Amino acid sequence: MSLTHFLKETGIRKTLLEMVPKTVRPIIEEAGYQLTTVMDYGKRDMFTSVAVETTSVCTRRCSYCPVGDDTLRNQRPQQDMGDSVYNPIILDLQNMGYAGTLALQHYGEPLRDKKLVKRVDTARKLLPNAFILIRSNGDLLTPRTLDNLIAAGIDEVFVTTQV
Repeated sequence: MSLTHFLKETGIRKTLLEMVPKTVRPIIEEAGYQLTTVMDYGKRDMFTSVAVETTSVCTRRCSYCPVGDDTLRNQRPQQDMGDSVYNPIILDLQNMGYAGTLALQHYGEPLRDKKLVKRVDTARKLLPNAFILIRSNGDLLTPRTLDNLIAAGIDEVFVTTQV
């Protein structure tokens, strides 16, 4: 587990930030970022989060989402990402020893991607220290799908709600 994930999981980061004045928090945030990237990667100029939208298709039209509007939705290809795009991304991350967060979603509904479990499995095998997650509206989430995602190595499935 990387230092970034340890601090997030234990709540130490949040507790420390609550103890200092708000004006000092940005400085601590930046120092924390620099420290964790040096400890995780041996250098300061490394990103710690990657989002890969494996499908641009969504099952909802949420008012707060840019693709909830049909005009914007129709400007995007409505399709799943091909393996010829996904696999090189994961291989590039593996080659750099990536240990940050890998979010397999963006505006599309990740559970709509029929290859999602396979993609999580591939990412887990090639990025053993990454924190792999999805954020989903939950429309297509079933106990079986959740079990399969957990078996494939997902760290977090976050289900959002529309208010």
